[in-house]
Amino acid sequence: MGLCYFLKGKQLRLKMISCIIVDDDQVALNLVKHFVTNTDGLNLLQAFTESVEASDFIRKNHATIDLIFPDVEMPNLTGIEMPASIKDFPPVILISSKEKYAIQAFDHRVLHYLLKPLEYSKFLKAIERVFVERMTETNQLDYLFVKENGLLTK
Repeated sequence: MGLCYFLKGKQLRLKMISCIIVDDDQVALNLVKHFVTNTDGLNLLQAFTESVEASDFIRKNHATIDLIFPDVEMPNLTGIEMPASIKDFPPVILISSKEKYAIQAFDHRVLHYLLKPLEYSKFLKAIERVFVERMTETNQLDYLFVKENGLLTK
C-alpha cells in the first residue's frame, strides 16, 4: 500500500515511507507518533526515547528506514550528531525547541526543521517535501514540482 499522487492526469504511486522517531521528551514523542500514525503514506517502524538505542537500530536497519524524526537536544548523541555518525543515514526531519541549530542541521541531510511546539500543518508541509523528493527520485524527473491550488504542478 502507498500514497497516490495525480500529476497532469498521470497517477503516481509512492510506497509507504517507513520512519522512526527519536525524542527523550515523552510528550513530544507521543505527539510526533500521533502525527505519523494519522498521516497517509507514513509507516511508523519504531519510536525511541534513547538516542544510542535508536542509533544502533538505524545501523542495523538503515535499508528499511526512509525517514527519521530526531530531536536535537538529547543525552549521549544529539539529533545533529546521529546523521554524522552513520554512513548512509536516512533523510531527517529535525525537531527542536530552538532555532539556533537550524543552519548547522542542514549540513547533515536534513530535509526540514520543525520547531516545538509542533503544529500538524507544519508537519504536513515537511512531509509533503519528503513525498516530492521521493517522486523526483523514483521517477528520475529532471524538473521540479510545486503545489499550486492544492495540486502538484511541474
